[in-house]
Amino acid sequence: TLLNSDIMKVISYTCLLAFCLFSSLSWGQQKTAPATAPAQAKPQIDTSLLGKYRVGVMTKSFGDSIVVRWAPNQSSFFRQALKSGYLLTRRSVVDNKTTKLDFQETILPWTLDEWLKNASRRDTLAAACSQLVYGKNTPIGATEAVTLDKILEQQNQNDLRMMLALVLADSHPRYARGMALGWVDKKVKKGVQYIYYVIPLTDPKTYPVEVAASSVVNNGPGAPVKMVPSRVESGEHLVKIRWNRRLAESAFSSYHVERSIDGGKTFRRLTKRPWLQPPADQMDDIIQYADSVPQNYRNYHYRILGITPFGELAPSEIIVGMG
Repeated sequence: TLLNSDIMKVISYTCLLAFCLFSSLSWGQQKTAPATAPAQAKPQIDTSLLGKYRVGVMTKSFGDSIVVRWAPNQSSFFRQALKSGYLLTRRSVVDNKTTKLDFQETILPWTLDEWLKNASRRDTLAAACSQLVYGKNTPIGATEAVTLDKILEQQNQNDLRMMLALVLADSHPRYARGMALGWVDKKVKKGVQYIYYVIPLTDPKTYPVEVAASSVVNNGPGAPVKMVPSRVESGEHLVKIRWNRRLAESAFSSYHVERSIDGGKTFRRLTKRPWLQPPADQMDDIIQYADSVPQNYRNYHYRILGITPFGELAPSEIIVGMG
């Protein structure tokens, strides 16, 4: 069976990471918004489902644009929303009292042709995003017995698919837009307050969801985000870099690690893709990256780049390690 201890650790981490990412999106920068959300019909729904499905949304001003990010909290909900899309509504605040409707957009994932148009053919992460949107799980065979293990395996595939999508959406606004998990609004004015509402266009009877909203004043860009402090530990042909998980995960979902062999003048990226490390357990509050170095007793300079939900790279202070 696939449900061995190693895979169960991955499954547990998948759920934990999805929860952390959703919590970050829900509360990271969300502000109370007026109750003038888009009008919706109120169909008869199963009241036991109320509160089960949610969308977290957050916004950030960059001056010339505002980036809007959102994420669902359940993998089955995520899969359905990929098919139906989301309704994004923007309202601007007038005289600090009333709001006016600016636009409503239906946000759907890019088609395969749009992925080819908007991303380089050599962009392997864009290819991964497209696969997460349009790829299919390994189905249960027609002649196979439908067992609990098989059902859980299907759910685990969905959980992993959502986890990877959320991590990749964080790494660049283009990927978020392509997977219908974000929007870059370039039609903005300095100093204006905007309210963004997001609602999935899934069946409200099956997935009853309240409208999510985030308010932002376009006065950015603000101060750059700072990566949390890190420290090094030396070993035989090995340098370990450590930083606090609880502090870092409140702002970052994944990381890049870079190394310099010329005293910090130039850096080479050691991680080709956004890197993250599953916690060993709920008490594991340290993230550690181990780098094998070719030469002992030589200084190597490192920096960690934290990746925010808006695709920003926040460099750490340069630290020095020795094998």
